[in-house]
Amino acid sequence: MGILSDFLLGPVGEVGYGAMAESYERANLLRWYGIDRESNKKDFRCEEDIKEWGFKFHMNDIAATIGIENFKHLDTIVKKHRDNAEFYDKELKGVEKVTLLERKHGHDSSFWIYSMLVDHKLEFMEHMKKCGIMVSQVHERNDIHSCVKEFQTHLPSLDKITPKLISIPVGWWVTKKERQYIVDCIKKGW
Repeated sequence: MGILSDFLLGPVGEVGYGAMAESYERANLLRWYGIDRESNKKDFRCEEDIKEWGFKFHMNDIAATIGIENFKHLDTIVKKHRDNAEFYDKELKGVEKVTLLERKHGHDSSFWIYSMLVDHKLEFMEHMKKCGIMVSQVHERNDIHSCVKEFQTHLPSLDKITPKLISIPVGWWVTKKERQYIVDCIKKGW
């Protein structure tokens, strides 16, 4: 053990549970970009310091099969995403404390997420949580993490939008009634 890998697969034997637990914790982090998905953070993707970068290890064969099968439904799924995004664009235009992102003609997004800028983001997140709606920043600049801090650079535009960046549910599963409820909650203010 330890010659080819830090991980042990197989019976524990004399190795001991302490070493196995440490390897398990590290493996758990490395399987999803180095992010602790079990932490008790408000927005685990953005608050967690990544000390060692990881990968995105998931069930490849199963995920591939599901993906291939979903190609049959791709046009319908993306259309629902785009319909929901178009609804938000129309309904949220001009709403106080909300800034919609620019949509350039010919740049057609699949809208796997619907991002926008909001004033007082933490209060917005708490308001939406009270409404029973999960929202998230989704992305954070990578160079804030310990493992890549040496590559940190000056990005003033990114620094300007990150404190306001938030995403709301937009997927194919969001019904017309639900998207209206989401808009109503946003229009109530926070």
